[in-house]
Amino acid sequence: MLLSYSSMRDSDSLYFAAGLSCAVTVWNSKVIDVTLPTQVTYKIVETAHNFKGNTATGAFKPATLETGAVVNVPMFIEPGESVIISTEDSKYVGRANA
Repeated sequence: MLLSYSSMRDSDSLYFAAGLSCAVTVWNSKVIDVTLPTQVTYKIVETAHNFKGNTATGAFKPATLETGAVVNVPMFIEPGESVIISTEDSKYVGRANA
């Protein structure tokens, strides 16, 4: 089934990408709701590099995902790494397995 961004909530469209499995509610042949998985895995395409000595615990920095969404990730995350993000609150969950 082909979906458009107009059939989603604005917050959900930040994590929507080709090939993503999601639940779709259809009524009268029209999509009325799209529910994303609670967690998604995407690659970081842009973020500031970490530097030696930057060991502040609990410190976060903005990072851009391959979908264009910007989320906060721990300072040790580097561009090119894949991370798991909660679609419910847009928070970093952890590193994805390589």
